[in-house]
Amino acid sequence: MVYVLIVLLLSYSMVVVRLTSAWNAAVAKGFAAGRGDDEESPFVSVVVAARNEQHTLPTLLEDLAGQDYPAFEVVVVDDDSTDATAMVVQQYAARDARFRLLTNAGAGKKHALTTAIATARGTVIVTTDADCRAGASWLSGMALYFRRPAVQMAFGPVRMRAGLTFFSALQQLEFASLIGAAAATFQLGRATLCNGANLAFRKAAFDAVGGYADNLHIPSGDDEFLMRKVLRDYPESLAFVNISQAIVTTAPQPTVKDFADQRLRWAGKWRHNTSFFTQVLAVYILLVQLAFAVLPVLVAVGVAPVVMLAVLAWRMIVEAGYLYAITRFLGVKFQTPAFVALQFLYPFYVVCIGLLSWVMPYRWKGRTQRHASRPLAR
Repeated sequence: MVYVLIVLLLSYSMVVVRLTSAWNAAVAKGFAAGRGDDEESPFVSVVVAARNEQHTLPTLLEDLAGQDYPAFEVVVVDDDSTDATAMVVQQYAARDARFRLLTNAGAGKKHALTTAIATARGTVIVTTDADCRAGASWLSGMALYFRRPAVQMAFGPVRMRAGLTFFSALQQLEFASLIGAAAATFQLGRATLCNGANLAFRKAAFDAVGGYADNLHIPSGDDEFLMRKVLRDYPESLAFVNISQAIVTTAPQPTVKDFADQRLRWAGKWRHNTSFFTQVLAVYILLVQLAFAVLPVLVAVGVAPVVMLAVLAWRMIVEAGYLYAITRFLGVKFQTPAFVALQFLYPFYVVCIGLLSWVMPYRWKGRTQRHASRPLAR
């Protein structure tokens, strides 16, 4: 049993080393302009689903108004907000014709995005979240990749901004690991993740694959499910936008409860994933993290303590290299205390969220939901 555990943990370290190498390759690859058959810069529609975001939307809308990209519109869909979200957008729309407000034709983010995309004038759709921030050249960076006729979808990097608490520092590092995994697995030809806070795709491709039609009832996964459908119908059409000007910044969750609800929401989409590779990967990650959770107990009871501590030390070394490479590109600080704490907290967090996501309802944006069924309440 001990030998099986050691092999499992060492195999994980090899995976992390491979991901680090793939990440470095993904961010080092420059944009190739093409062979003379590049398209002109497309008209872009930025679509945002917003529910009760009156406090975060103004900064995002200011960022969008200041974009240096010449041809775009912004379509914000009010998803049954109970605050002044709609009024905030209306004020921008009154003074800037590039902004429009719509009301969600259904309920939930995917319905909201579908509502926006149906009326969008752009040939390229760019999605972000209402609590995000974007630099002035964000759209220029994202749209650049659509000068390649073969590109149907592109996903960009997202960083979590630093908060004032140790909890936000933990989130920042954990989130960076996900962004790294998205780019690295793409580089390895096994795309598993992307983030709807910084995602772009051709409207024609969205329509051709049926949009979110077969997963509208699943609370999360608007990004990953669409990515898989696009890759299914348009192989080799995905791009990772590896330029720093295209980085979008998101906010950490303020409380442990909010964080848990967000991660339960994200975890719930894995059961609906039809990719065999992704399903095997999810099981493997769960087993590895379970093994790391057991490791301190084995050390405490004297089971091969030297070997176990050596495995733990090696894991910390390879994960530090992985996370340092990602945080350096994203422009966020690698915080050693948070990294060390994550080494002990992360295994328990992954196992608990993975198991609880099958049985525990959660609240998100004021709605109580279960993963296996349609929303319980609005």
